[in-house]
Amino acid sequence: MTSENLSQKTISIIIPAYNNLAGLVRLLGTFERLTWPREQMEIIVVNDGSTDATARFLDDYDFDLPITLINQPENRGRSAARNAGLNVAKNKFILFIDSDMEAEPDLIEQHLNSYVDEQCVGVVGEFFLPPFVQKNVWFRYLDAPVRGARKWHKQTGRYCPVPFQYLLTGNLSVRRNAALKAGGFSQHLDGYGGQDSEFAYRIIQATGGYFAFNPNAIAYHQHEPLKKTAVKLHEYGRKSLPVILERHPELSEYLPARLVEPLRWSDLFSLKLQKLWAWVFLRKPFLFIARGLRLVTPDFIAFPMIRFIMAYHTLTGYRKSIRKHP
Repeated sequence: MTSENLSQKTISIIIPAYNNLAGLVRLLGTFERLTWPREQMEIIVVNDGSTDATARFLDDYDFDLPITLINQPENRGRSAARNAGLNVAKNKFILFIDSDMEAEPDLIEQHLNSYVDEQCVGVVGEFFLPPFVQKNVWFRYLDAPVRGARKWHKQTGRYCPVPFQYLLTGNLSVRRNAALKAGGFSQHLDGYGGQDSEFAYRIIQATGGYFAFNPNAIAYHQHEPLKKTAVKLHEYGRKSLPVILERHPELSEYLPARLVEPLRWSDLFSLKLQKLWAWVFLRKPFLFIARGLRLVTPDFIAFPMIRFIMAYHTLTGYRKSIRKHP
């Protein structure tokens, strides 16, 4: 149960890349400043069928980094790209990071220092918007302590265990043997979202271990606008969420999809009230009200409006899927 010596740890960094050369260049530029010894890491860039100059750039550019390039002839999605990197990774620890992110110099140390015992199978890091980005209410929400693993950490006052639904692979490290034992990422989830948390759930089930959160393992991410995110959340509810629940029906109580499933007499009273709330409020007039309030109210009101907008698009997407396949 004791932690390993930090100087003995090795890590493989897996970066899926698809038609995002500019972002990849920025990420690798920040990797040039990593303080972790080069001989104790490898960087695996999986070019997932990009049609831009990604492959040519990586072939020509002389990085001061131990880069392995995997060129996939066609775009197969992030899950397949991450699995391709995982299959060739040599080191005991794996860091998954997206090509549109930037890393703090001590990112690797922060991740590896968090493996305090063998039961810790993974570490989720923090990510913020870059400091130069002017923050509207949507971006302030994304950086606020009201969402994801940072919300869990604030509520519990502890680093672990983090529930699977808060885990995102934009800045996530895992033990390689745990990831392989779980079978890697599910390539059946080919729509937007859900791959991260489903992967983490299977790791927890396969190993009995836990994920920790380190708020000092920092990367930066230029998020998309709320309007574009809402479209993707609708896709998540319509395509990915049904697949997750078909494969793991026991997760229904942890995911918001239960709110729009048909009302049953066997439902707990609290769940009946939640379903009634969803039936009443998940309608376009309330969406328009939430959009308006988001723009003209202080953050303590605007943030719940943003959460409502996100839930609206996710749940209406899922509702559409269950109407199509009752």
